[in-house]
Amino acid sequence: MTRTLWEYNLLDCVTTAQVYRKINTELETLGVSAFYHTMVHPLVLAVKRMGARGMWLDRDKLEAMRTEYEIKIGKFTDAIQLIVGKADFNPNSTADIRNYIYNDLGIAIVGRTATGAASVDEATLLKLGVKHDHAFFKALLGYRKVVKYYGTYLKRIYIAPDSRVRSRFLVHGTATGRLSSREPNFQNIPYDLRSIYGANEGRLLIECDSSQLELRLIAYASGCKQLIQGFEAGEDVHRLNAMAIYGLPREAVGKEERDFAKRFVYCQNYGGGPKKISEILFADAGITKSPRECEEMLYRLRAAYPEIWAWREKVLAETKRTKIIRNEYGRVRITFARDEALSGIAYNTPIQSTAADYINSVFLELDGLGMCLVNQVHDSILIEVTREQLHDTVLKVKTAFERPQRLWGRLVVLPAEIKVGTRWGLLDPWQE
Repeated sequence: MTRTLWEYNLLDCVTTAQVYRKINTELETLGVSAFYHTMVHPLVLAVKRMGARGMWLDRDKLEAMRTEYEIKIGKFTDAIQLIVGKADFNPNSTADIRNYIYNDLGIAIVGRTATGAASVDEATLLKLGVKHDHAFFKALLGYRKVVKYYGTYLKRIYIAPDSRVRSRFLVHGTATGRLSSREPNFQNIPYDLRSIYGANEGRLLIECDSSQLELRLIAYASGCKQLIQGFEAGEDVHRLNAMAIYGLPREAVGKEERDFAKRFVYCQNYGGGPKKISEILFADAGITKSPRECEEMLYRLRAAYPEIWAWREKVLAETKRTKIIRNEYGRVRITFARDEALSGIAYNTPIQSTAADYINSVFLELDGLGMCLVNQVHDSILIEVTREQLHDTVLKVKTAFERPQRLWGRLVVLPAEIKVGTRWGLLDPWQE
């Protein structure tokens, strides 16, 4: 037994050494060795330090939020049973849902499971919700969302004796370089649940967020003159997008049009076609827009910003030819995807990956300054400080975020917005 264990451990060491040499050779061949050693490897240790700190959680607020969500679940259940007309309808029952959709409503089956049963998964419900204007789909999707949030973010979380929640942050969890996290997933905590997290008594949270980061990167990557001029002039770019999408003059764009344009552009930035955009709008905001309406809006957006679509076609052609995408910081992604999947990867990776490594570079700088980093969510970083450290830390954070970056041949400053307070999700804009 001892000899077998010794041989296994020795083989493990030999294999690791062999893999190390092979990976090093591949890094050199792809030209990413310097990127790995200056960005990725240091990030592993910095992220581990952040995960070990964790975020403070208010136990009383957690209990109150649990009760609130239990009430929400009950209201959704009542609403669904009222719509269906059956007091014993179970929204967790696949059989009940299938029977109501395909028998009671008489809707044609659009997909089947591996066993041949009519599908009622989320993707199917989204398709049916967009196609059939019926309250049942919106109510059931809403019910599933609150049940998921309740179970994932309010019930199944471990709180340490020091009242801190420690997530597992990963540097290799996404293809673009963005951090991911598990148990719990700090990246996806809904906005209304963030207030259960905050700073320890007597301390404060600083949240620094890169303003409209991906939109800015798209503008610079494509050389879109109208968007670049809008950003540099400090204009409300979401209003500009609404003008393009709706074909309206500036004075006719209200809050509703602006908010919709913000969602719509976000959806299409992630490679969504008309059908996909209509489903995302319905799932995330309960907005019903047919694929045809989305297609018309995309046409107007493309006419307003032709440089963006020209850049996308160029990137797609290059990706088809080389199978390689390299971002502005040197990260490489190799893809063998085809058709629509390839288009999405080719369009999204240069932007999302550049955004990720810009934030990662700021994160490393702040970690090197010894700051108490407690979370990173997409384009924002959270830092816990004492009141005495607040002013000096804010200045250093803003300097790091707004350090000029060389991107697509331009020297640009990516502006940052800073908020301060005691509870995440309830922070106030920083004022000197």
